[in-house]
Amino acid sequence: MPFPPLHKLRRWPRFLIPGCAVLSLAAAGFDVDTSPQPEKHPPEVPVEGERVSVNPPSMVWRVDKRAASYGVEFSPDRSFPEDSRLIRVENIPYSFYNYSSPLAPGQWFWRYFVKTADGRLSRPGPVRSFIVPPDAEALPLPAPADLLAQMPAHPRVFVTPATLAAFRSRREGASHDAWESIREKADALLAGKSPVLPRTRIPLAEAEIKHSSVSISQSWKKGDPIRRQVFWLDAKGAAWWTPAFSYVDLANSANKADVLSLAWLISGDERYAEAARKWLDHVAQFRIDWHLDPQTRAGHDTVVYAYEYGLKAAALAYDRLYDRLTPAERAAMIAHVEYHVESAGIWIRDKSLVHLNYQSSHVQQCMHALLTTVLATAKDSPAIDKWVAYIVPQYVNRIAWTSEDGGYFEGQTYGHKFAMILEGLAAIRTACGIDLFRQPALRNAGPYWLYAMNLNYWFNHWGDNYSLIWPWANPRDAYISGFLAAMTHDPYVKWYADTVLTDPENIPFYYISGQAPAARPPVDIPQARVFPLTGTVTAYDRFYDHQGARVFFRSSPWGAHSHSHADQNAFVIHAGGEILAPDTGYYTYSGDVYHQQWSKSTVAHNSMLVNGKGQPLNIGAKGRITEFFHGGRFTFFVGDASQAYEKPLETFRRALLFVRPGTWIVYDELKAGEPSKFTWLLNTFEQPDISPDTRRMVVRQQAMRLGVEHLLPEAIGYETGNKRPYPLKTQGKMWSRFTEAFPQPWHTEVTNATAVRDTAFLALLQSWREPDEDDTGNTSGAAWQADVTINTPSTVGAVLGAVPDGGAASPPPEALQRAPKSSGLAFDSISGDASRSVVLFRRQQASGVPADASAITGGGVSARAQAAAVLPDDWMLVRGTRLASAERLLWESTAPLNVSTSFSSPGAAALVRVDGLPSSGAPVSARLALPARPSRILIAPSEKPEQARPLSFTWDATKGVAVFSLPGQSAAAAASPTVLWIDPVVDITRPLSPATLEVKDSGGSHDIALQPAWAENGGVVYLAETSVRDPGLYTLDASASPDSGATAASASPVEFLMQDRWEPAKTARGPGPATGTLREGTWIFVHATPQDTAPRFTAALVQAHPRGQIDNLLRNGNFEEGSPGYPPRGWTFPTTSRKDTPGWGEWSQQDPAEGKSCLRFYRDKDARSLVSQPMRLLGGGEYHLRFRTRGAVRGAYILVEGARGRSGKVNINPSPDAWSTQTASIALVPGYTTLTIVFPAGPEAELWLDDIRFGKIQPSQQP
Repeated sequence: MPFPPLHKLRRWPRFLIPGCAVLSLAAAGFDVDTSPQPEKHPPEVPVEGERVSVNPPSMVWRVDKRAASYGVEFSPDRSFPEDSRLIRVENIPYSFYNYSSPLAPGQWFWRYFVKTADGRLSRPGPVRSFIVPPDAEALPLPAPADLLAQMPAHPRVFVTPATLAAFRSRREGASHDAWESIREKADALLAGKSPVLPRTRIPLAEAEIKHSSVSISQSWKKGDPIRRQVFWLDAKGAAWWTPAFSYVDLANSANKADVLSLAWLISGDERYAEAARKWLDHVAQFRIDWHLDPQTRAGHDTVVYAYEYGLKAAALAYDRLYDRLTPAERAAMIAHVEYHVESAGIWIRDKSLVHLNYQSSHVQQCMHALLTTVLATAKDSPAIDKWVAYIVPQYVNRIAWTSEDGGYFEGQTYGHKFAMILEGLAAIRTACGIDLFRQPALRNAGPYWLYAMNLNYWFNHWGDNYSLIWPWANPRDAYISGFLAAMTHDPYVKWYADTVLTDPENIPFYYISGQAPAARPPVDIPQARVFPLTGTVTAYDRFYDHQGARVFFRSSPWGAHSHSHADQNAFVIHAGGEILAPDTGYYTYSGDVYHQQWSKSTVAHNSMLVNGKGQPLNIGAKGRITEFFHGGRFTFFVGDASQAYEKPLETFRRALLFVRPGTWIVYDELKAGEPSKFTWLLNTFEQPDISPDTRRMVVRQQAMRLGVEHLLPEAIGYETGNKRPYPLKTQGKMWSRFTEAFPQPWHTEVTNATAVRDTAFLALLQSWREPDEDDTGNTSGAAWQADVTINTPSTVGAVLGAVPDGGAASPPPEALQRAPKSSGLAFDSISGDASRSVVLFRRQQASGVPADASAITGGGVSARAQAAAVLPDDWMLVRGTRLASAERLLWESTAPLNVSTSFSSPGAAALVRVDGLPSSGAPVSARLALPARPSRILIAPSEKPEQARPLSFTWDATKGVAVFSLPGQSAAAAASPTVLWIDPVVDITRPLSPATLEVKDSGGSHDIALQPAWAENGGVVYLAETSVRDPGLYTLDASASPDSGATAASASPVEFLMQDRWEPAKTARGPGPATGTLREGTWIFVHATPQDTAPRFTAALVQAHPRGQIDNLLRNGNFEEGSPGYPPRGWTFPTTSRKDTPGWGEWSQQDPAEGKSCLRFYRDKDARSLVSQPMRLLGGGEYHLRFRTRGAVRGAYILVEGARGRSGKVNINPSPDAWSTQTASIALVPGYTTLTIVFPAGPEAELWLDDIRFGKIQPSQQP
């Protein structure tokens, strides 16, 4: 859509477009402020030459203290000629702007001007340019008057008159469960009490507002006795203080109106509308802090951080009930909104300057609620409309804590605030017609939740969080991700939303999210992803396998700002369901000594110290991801934290190579301005076994192991311990979220023996499961040991050999010890007993090497393969142009590329992944060594093999290489890798056919369809969520069915994964035949070779679950999983009081009722509780609880809390000296459910529990 002519813009009342002002502007008399943008202000955008993703782009420039307003010009001509192409906008109140119409594709130039209060104009600011591509998302922002004029009538938030019928119809379809939840809440309110005025009402003149125990307990801000007081206005406007009716009571009243009005909007049931009117009328009569003057009232802990969300609820009820309200009722509610919005608005705009200080957490939280409030009441009050003009443009221009990669900088726990943002954006979508979910920041937010947020991990990472006291990282993860899945139609994000164990019920998200697509596990998407603007990398072995290995890495441009930590270049490693290299520390209380000096500091993270010091706690201590290549089996990335430290550090670059399934190679390059000691950090939950002589340590956790071998430097020292450095509660602080009963993790420091100016650390980390402790078929051992370490002026690396049965390892070939010519390489080969893996990193020298130069990484070549000059099994090249082994060319290209090649793919003779093709569109000539002349080569996008097309090539028989030209890519497509399929075994352009799983049980047999998906290795994964008739133990295998014409899958290797939804210990995996548990919610994944016809598999019942017994759904109810000193795995210990008494529930091996372990729950005197890992029940009905207990205690109980308010309390009546068994039952509905063991206050005592089972009982006979 072309831009409008200049004269068309004159109709905007606020943006004046003078026809011949260019000379006066050019002759203005002062320069704009071009000093660097303050750190806490929004970054200046678009950056010079940026290819923008949104049209028109958001503009942000340096604020100028002299400005009363600003002007902006943009033109396709750098000289800004006065013609029809020039666009000039004036009277812009703040230093940001979004134009009202899309711009023509192409290059644009822009500049801004400053206008002072006395009318003086500046000279133009610096000229900058940006490029609008044809495919940029068109998201113009109408002028404020147009924005209001285009708004639909009420209701307009989340639904409009035009969409109301479809909105209502969802209650009978996809949103039925959400409607049932809303209906039950509304029915409970109908059955409850009607609103009544508080009995205690004191005239304002007689009110003596003092600090009371009530206000202290409700006050977030200690020592502020007069704020957040509620007043009732009588019919004459006189104010009465209501000390017994708090702001919490007022917010609860507004929430009742919200629920009832939504129930009416969905159902049309008049009972809900009439009840909602009563509550809304009740709310409209009150004001918060009427006794304060407007400026005093505009502060923290008035409307803000007290009632802003109650106000939003009242405004939403008003929007829905508008046509049902009388003019007097509307006026009363508008007056209520005007009063409170004005107070909050003054605070965010005039006192907090949120348009500049956009990272201010509490101010943003207030503005998120105000956004929805003002949109719900807009056009009914000029006093409210002015806040629409202030708030809406900020969200179109930028969204705090986000970036175009979709990341959220406030960390996992504070990601709950993203729900507040999303609600406001959904309101903009319907009220303003601006779909901000098309912005990259929102379009990619769902994948960020999928890849980077907590997925039921028992200890969290990155930023302030509540590990061990919350059963989740973020209680809103399910409905945030579910809503994002619905808004962006992403089935993989829906899988996360369905899998994460938090409560999906939320008003309004749960109902709106019913339009999301069906969930699909992340099988056929990349198993690693970088979020460069956020500064995180996540890489999985098999993303969908909850016990698969994974690594998380952070090196962020946001440094240690706000709730982020000083953790640049830190990593976290999971394997086998255990967290072997965690992010540690406790979020005791914001800013206290333990939190600042340990939890937020670098020592609590797996990064690096320099002379014993970590990174400063500020936004300037930045990191960045400078390299990322996901090459199938390999994932390689580099973080640069050089800016994150104070002097003398000059360089800290960390390169990490993940070799699937469970090997990580970490190379650190360090340089300082003076001789320094560098300390490599590793934090663990259990004490590592350290062997200083061999520079090795082993971390043991349950059956899993993490081996760490330091290859460089050779002279190092180890220190380890878990002594608490600071008390968990700072003296003088009100309270701490944690008590001294919480264990201190182990902290290990590996330091170079002699101070040097520059050095390199090279560490090999490998995870494995002890075979004798593995009962799930997942047995693997450490695969490699270092035979030779390479350390030259230009190259660092090692030759890794398979752990030998005996004999010495041979050295690497001469060629591999020399400095490579390319920017990076990696290759790996396994060839019998003589296998080798060579890993090389190119040193990133400060002189003569670009700052973003890639590291060199490597795999290996077997000794026999080298001698014969044959091809390695796999190899990887990082941003290089040439790779050779034993003088045989493996790859050559005319441009530096990222390339990985696998000759062991089940789907082709070879798979070649290519990334980094030039965005200019120019083709790249390439030569690829292959074992034999291929019949065909197909080229396809990495995630879309069905779009494959033939690639022309010639064959050089002399050198055994295929010669071809890789087609150029557009800038938009260049971010996506390309895959070359060398002689695929099937026609990959044809849709894959579903497989069939024949389930053979006691009632006969029935078929389950398994949906197909391409895996990254070229194989096919068949998958389905199952619910078998006979829960129990089944054997899965491949079979042939001559009658159906299906092929025998057993002709090629097949691997099964039976992933239990409830108990990870019941998950089974292995090649067929494989035996494991199938029951409600089990996911089956079958890895197989692609075939032309649909394969068939069988699941034969071996042993049904015993009839009449509980089919247990509770994780670790037998308390067999855990770490010494910690609560049993998956159980959390919320601190329900602010007292420092050290009651504790710990994993114990003292006289268990069964197995090896049990729960010892100790109470000193104060009440304590222990919460299970949540469950999301798939069905309703009667559930049963069984547990064993002992101890001389009374008053303890287990509380079962289910969805829609269903709950049950089971008293624990133990015997003092012997284990006894108790049972109970409770009726529940599908949804979020937890078990809480409650130990009320009382004298010192111990309670022992074991073998807790919760679930349905299988009937004694088949129906």
